Amino acid sequence: MTCKTADYEDEALYAFDVYASLQKVTDPSMNKQDWVEINQEIESLCKLHDEAIANYEKCREFANRMSLFLSELEDLDPQSIANMAMDILMFCNPKVASHCDKASMEKGRLEQMKAEIGKKFRDFK
Repeated sequence: MTCKTADYEDEALYAFDVYASLQKVTDPSMNKQDWVEINQEIESLCKLHDEAIANYEKCREFANRMSLFLSELEDLDPQSIANMAMDILMFCNPKVASHCDKASMEKGRLEQMKAEIGKKFRDFK
């Protein structure tokens, strides 16, 4: 059995077109209030992260709240935002009596997440 390059390329392009169109679709089950709440929570998480940089208890609180936020995102189904939350949690490792060595990286990820949420919120209006 041989693979015809033209057929393979056509199938790959079709698959990409389907994938791209699905990425543009806003979840119809989400409403404006969902995006307002998501936006408020990310703002609150950003403030908490700033307080948590040198505070172990705040850092643990941040990790716990981010976990709950991820769970809520998975229930609402904005996948790109949930993936960002998962990335943040992957590198969040609270340590006793230690400054967060990944604080600036995590802050950057939070800012990216905040920007993406703002974009989705504006697109929803």
